[in-house]
Amino acid sequence: MAQRPTERLSGLLAGDGGRMLRVAMPPIHLHYIVAGSVGLIFHQAEECRRLGVDPFDPAVVEEHARIVEELLLGPDPLRSDHAHDEQENPA
Repeated sequence: MAQRPTERLSGLLAGDGGRMLRVAMPPIHLHYIVAGSVGLIFHQAEECRRLGVDPFDPAVVEEHARIVEELLLGPDPLRSDHAHDEQENPA
């Protein structure tokens, strides 16, 4: 079973053998960094629409969530779309 994003984020601060952030910080700061990066596209919805993207389009919501998660945690090796990409483009 895949880990939930919150479980993966806790590994960044806990130092439990996962990928760790290079900046020491209390968890509350990481919480707001993530919340800000996730929510800003919706807060600035009108501007985003003027740039040609509807932030409330379900495909855009999913893509935005995936991008934020991958920027923080790297690709989830259990996601089928990544496994497919790796098969087509081996490193």
